Amino acid sequence: MAYFEIFFSNYANMLSYYAVMKERPKIPPHCDGYVSLRNSTSPLQVRKHRHDELEICMVLNGTGQYLLNDRSYELQPYSMVVLFPSQEHLLLDRSDDYEMWLAVFGRDLLGRTCRMSGSTVLLERDPAGAFCKRLTPLQFQRLGDLCRELDAIHDEPDRFNAGLGYLLMECWQAYCDAENVLAGVALHPAVRKALRILADSTGPDMLEDIAGAAGLSVSRLSRVFKQQVGLSMVAFRNRQRVERFLRIHRAGSQRTMIADALDAGFGSYAQFHRIFRQTTGKNPAAYFKRQKG
Repeated sequence: MAYFEIFFSNYANMLSYYAVMKERPKIPPHCDGYVSLRNSTSPLQVRKHRHDELEICMVLNGTGQYLLNDRSYELQPYSMVVLFPSQEHLLLDRSDDYEMWLAVFGRDLLGRTCRMSGSTVLLERDPAGAFCKRLTPLQFQRLGDLCRELDAIHDEPDRFNAGLGYLLMECWQAYCDAENVLAGVALHPAVRKALRILADSTGPDMLEDIAGAAGLSVSRLSRVFKQQVGLSMVAFRNRQRVERFLRIHRAGSQRTMIADALDAGFGSYAQFHRIFRQTTGKNPAAYFKRQKG
């Protein structure tokens, strides 16, 4: 009996992983990816996610906190992060002056471009290593200029796709030449446990219960969690509630927004409205209007 319980538990976790965590970036028609300048006003992802495309993030200004698999990274200007398809990631926090170039490369482009031994690692789904480095200002300026040029011709697919492949190779060459590796901070086992509990809609909600399950006192866990994740447990829990609401509300039911908010764990519409705006930067009505547009 224990064997089957373990099997079905693992199988359910696997289905949940693929159904919930995997996302599809909005790549324009006939393009092999996209390039976008993001800042502190851009919508934040509210949960760890992954996708089939390769993603490269390059921080221009400000600071950010990145959660990548089981490590946390403090991003500063000139930081470059290469994210592979099987790597869950989440930008948790960012300063008011935060700016970064985000470049996404589709699988077809990777197959055409990464043919030599030095770049075939980019075809892997989860290679060993963190792939986070800090470039020199000169390297960064060159890559930023390329991103800006591509962003200006995104409506010309042939030119854009050719340039996107060139950008990928230039990013990878700059990464390989860079010496300043950002090792990040390995998450404490109790923090990893707390993250899993907070992401589980059926898990305990009280901080005392979460701390007990993680094996630390509330004060100790709260302190280590904030240090490593960059958000308090309450802020992270609120972010998960917003994500649950979005999942429920996008399912297409005919129920009201407040009913879906209560099901997501919010205690009142006022609380939901306040936390939704804090998390996404927009009130619910403006957020969904932008999504439809």
